[in-house]
Parts: sequence; structure tokens; C-alpha cells
Amino acid sequence: LPLEAAQAGDRLQSAFLLEGSYLRDGEGFALSWQLVEASSGEVRTGASVQVASLDLVTVQDALAAEVYAAIRGGAPLDPPQPTTPELADDTAERYLEARALLARFYLQSRSRADLERTQALLEEVLAQAPAHPRALSGLGVVHLEYVRHGFGGQARLEQPAACFDRALALGPVASAAW
Repeated sequence: LPLEAAQAGDRLQSAFLLEGSYLRDGEGFALSWQLVEASSGEVRTGASVQVASLDLVTVQDALAAEVYAAIRGGAPLDPPQPTTPELADDTAERYLEARALLARFYLQSRSRADLERTQALLEEVLAQAPAHPRALSGLGVVHLEYVRHGFGGQARLEQPAACFDRALALGPVASAAW
């Protein structure tokens, strides 16, 4: 069941939530988003953006730039320059599925199965795109959560640092965007 804004804000320890929808539109996406105050459920700001790309990571970057600009009260930022290798459609889908699973882990499940599936998806992405800093960062986060929740032993303690180090070497800005 969907969480109420206040419940989601409490679980994420966040005062604001971002919600939205999308529509695939020819060679791109039409995206609508709203920034919601968690405690009241009140919409603080929102907008729509058209992104002329089917690469889902590029779409995500463009949406993030729009939201950031609206929050800062400035004009939209220049379109983001690609900071990560572009992923094939099926690989991008696996990457986004991994992000969604990890979000579910944080918000609802705390399930080892979600972490295992997230790890498997990210490893599939990295098999296709070994120089993808965001996937490497995500894998580092998964390893941290294994340790944090007692799912892994001492052997897992070094894995997060190795993933983060590889990601940072490839692109410090992109690796921070997990």
C-alpha cells in the first residue's frame, strides 16, 4: 500500500518528497513533478519538463536539473552533459529497477531478498557497462546495507570502499548521483 506523505517523510527522515508521473512521447518523455511537504502533504512547487531522449539516465538528469532549479528559485540549468556512459535500453531498465528495489528496501521491506536482487541487477549492468560510476556507487550502497543490517560478515566490509573508489575514479560528480 502507498504510504502517506507524513509516513514516507518519517521513514526517509525528509521534510520534502518528490512525486511525479511520466508519459513516453515519441523520441522522449514528458515528465510532471511536484515537491510535497511531508508533514502537511502540501504541494510546494512543481512543473513539467519535456526531455528529447529515450535514455532513462539522461531523462533522470534533466528532471533533477529542473527540480534543482525550481528549489533554488533560479532559471532552469543548462541541459546536463552526459557524465556516464549511455546505457542500452535493457541495461538502463535493469539499472532503474535496481534503484527502485533499493528504495523499496529503505521504505518498506528491509528484506535481504531485495538487496540480493538489487546486487544481481547492478552486477548485470556492470557486466554490460563496467565504467558506469552510478552503478558502481549503487553496488557500494548495497554492500553497505548488507553490513549495516547484519546480512554479511566481515568479508563484506571492504566491498563498499572498493566500489566507491572505482566509481570516484571514473567520475566524481556522476558517482555521487546514485
